[in-house]
Amino acid sequence: MSTSPGFERNVRHTSAVSIGIVTTVVALRLALLVGGRIRAVESLPFRVATLLGAALACQVAGVLLGYVGLPAGSTYTLATLASAVLLVLASRSNGALAGTDLVAAGLALNALVMGANGNMPVSEHAAARAGAPAAVATDPRHEPATSATRLRWLGEVIPVPLPLRPEVDSAGDLLVAAGLGVLVFGTFRPTRRREPNSAPTEVRTRELSHSD
Repeated sequence: MSTSPGFERNVRHTSAVSIGIVTTVVALRLALLVGGRIRAVESLPFRVATLLGAALACQVAGVLLGYVGLPAGSTYTLATLASAVLLVLASRSNGALAGTDLVAAGLALNALVMGANGNMPVSEHAAARAGAPAAVATDPRHEPATSATRLRWLGEVIPVPLPLRPEVDSAGDLLVAAGLGVLVFGTFRPTRRREPNSAPTEVRTRELSHSD
């Protein structure tokens, strides 16, 4: 598949940034609307919070290290895979929140397609359908999808025509966005607290019968 003259620049900034931000903001807003509090994050178990923080740090490092001379695609692939592993560990920890498995699955799919191709392939057709604007700066983690692209269906082939920042996402990106929404809402939503003396009715009945 041939690429149009400006596409090499156009595809560099179409990855799932906006969809993740939108999902996170909407989930946080909904959690606050139903009575959640920002301070609820303090109730996260230390192990879970540490693993989530480490997964985020891996993602940030994977992006930044690609701009300091390291192979951007390979570096980000390894960082994405490391993030997925950390999230799986978080999801298996006591007190883990829903959504971490979804994010981990999405990151694993992205790591798979990037590992197979060296970079994240982006569909020119999908970019055109989304109305993704031309970008001046470049992102070395992406490349145009061609007929030689492996696992192309896992690449960024899904047009997402967001109003302010249209982009092209992968199946993994959408899983990550969905998982982030569930994770954020689950973290900040209000939790029901049992009253001190509100033991289940059956338990209280048993206690009364024993006292007789």
